[in-house]
Amino acid sequence: MDIKKLLVLSGIALSTALILNIESAQADNASTDASGPDSQAAFQVSAGDGDSSNPTGLKFVSAPTFTFAAANVKDIATKDTKLALKDAENPLQIEDYRGSNAATGWAINAQLSQFKNEHDSSLDGTITFCADKDGNTTTADDINASIGTASQQVWQSNSNAQGTSTATATTNNKTQLSIPQSTKVSAGQYVATINWTLSNTASN
Repeated sequence: MDIKKLLVLSGIALSTALILNIESAQADNASTDASGPDSQAAFQVSAGDGDSSNPTGLKFVSAPTFTFAAANVKDIATKDTKLALKDAENPLQIEDYRGSNAATGWAINAQLSQFKNEHDSSLDGTITFCADKDGNTTTADDINASIGTASQQVWQSNSNAQGTSTATATTNNKTQLSIPQSTKVSAGQYVATINWTLSNTASN
């Protein structure tokens, strides 16, 4: 066999080997890239903060207690009297973790009883409740509301943060107590009860 034929046969053999190697690699890649079945990963989210006593996720956390400046019998017996805020304990705070799909907002109503002292003397009064919202600016607006003997809405949710936020309002020094003139006044400490109610039916 001459040298030319030998070179031609060698070239054919080398080309065949290369083609077989490429086809084998393609077959390997095809089997490696084959798609398998889909599977799943899942977890459950419950409303609220994990407290089993509050499964809805809407909670009234705290309400303020007010102490107003002192007054005297003459002032109340002869004229309408306004008393400045002396101290306020606790913020007005609502936790709303029902979830972003909560269908309704929330609202807080307040109602003030008559003031009574140890001598069973009674006086009417109206609290002008002013408070500044804290933290997240998408929660409900600042408060400026009257709390009297009839139930009155004082705060409601903002739909931008509904279901996923804590709303907190801190009493400011614009809060005051108005006492109408009354001759049925006696010396002593007068105390009234504020009834706060949280409902989940507010319209936004």
